[in-house]
Parts: sequence; structure tokens; C-alpha cells
Amino acid sequence: PFSIALSRSITVFTPPLQQTMNLRFSAISENESFARLAVASFCSNTNLTVGLIKDKELLDSISYPCFQRQSEVMIPEIETIFKRNNFSLKQLNGVVVTIGPGSYTGLRVGVSTAKGLCFGAGKPLIAVGTLDTLVAQAEKDENPEFIVPMIDARRMEVYTAVFKDNVQTTDTAPMIIDENSFSDLLEQGTVLFIGDGAGKCSDVIRHPNARFCQ
Repeated sequence: PFSIALSRSITVFTPPLQQTMNLRFSAISENESFARLAVASFCSNTNLTVGLIKDKELLDSISYPCFQRQSEVMIPEIETIFKRNNFSLKQLNGVVVTIGPGSYTGLRVGVSTAKGLCFGAGKPLIAVGTLDTLVAQAEKDENPEFIVPMIDARRMEVYTAVFKDNVQTTDTAPMIIDENSFSDLLEQGTVLFIGDGAGKCSDVIRHPNARFCQ
């Protein structure tokens, strides 16, 4: 697992696994109206994503592929988000960052940027697992027995874990996918594979209970 060394002046909230991506849009305090910058480092794959949230609503976001360029564009894109919405760092109540699994370099850029913003402005930092954000994006009407988020790790390898009822039930780990992968889960019911690693697995995992969303 990716670990973060943080200054004592930064407050870190690590949410329970069942509180997934929606945490980025929820309040630190239910009684407080605030704006938060969500520095979502999908540098765990090939994207950069930053967004601004106010009162649990996404005000604005920027997301595009920028493989190995996150260190060049993250701070300028954060400044762009601020300028477009007339916000400043001082107005924020906190910063959110995804912490993997995924590319070490990309995660380092995202986490370092978030730490710098929090340290400089004295704001709290919320760390959210990248697999949790994928699970939160799953279509609720699919109603699968299990959700298996997958982050592409090249060739037939993915970073993955198993979730049931939005709770992670296995450790996060790299896995090489073959035709027998997750066969025990597939025999129990519908399994939704979601994420940028799911598409390449659809040609290998052919069980009728398998569903794929990339």
C-alpha cells in the first residue's frame, strides 16, 4: 500500500472503506458551508483530475490524459480552477487526494501537491483510496453481488480488490488475469468489473455472470 509521511500540522482523515468517492463531495462538518479542492490523482493510470467542490456539489473540474506530465500541469490546472471560479486557497476547508494503488510517480506528484497546499494554508487533508472511488462510480441499477475495481498495470496485470456492499473484503494487490480469475465469485452471482483495467479482461473472463464497465 502507498504510505504518506505527513507533517504534524496537517490533519489527516482516512475514511472507512464503505465511504467512497462521495466523501469528496460531502462536508467535513455537516453544519459548515465550505468549498474544497479535490486533488484527485488518477495519475494511478494516465489521467490528471482536479476539481472544486462547494456544499457537496462539484462546481468545476479538469480531467485529461497526461502520462508522465502530472508534475508539469497539476499546479497550473489547480490555479485555472481557482481563477475560473473566483476562489483562493485561503477559502478552502480542506484538500482531498487519492492515494492509490497505481503508478508510484503519479501518486507521489498528487500526494506531494496536496501536502504542499495543506501545509502552506493550514488545511486538513483527506486521503481516499483510488479503488474506492471506482466502486462509488458503479451504476447502482446493476446491483451486482460483488464489485471488482481494476486499475491497469500493463499487459494482463491489474491492481484490484473485491468489494461487497461497498465494503472491501480482500486486500488490495496486483493480479495477473486469466480465464480462471475470480471464478469463485462468479459462481456466487453477478460480478461488476470496473475501471480502466476492466476492458482488457473482458476478452479473458467469459463467465455469464461477469459485467464490465470501463
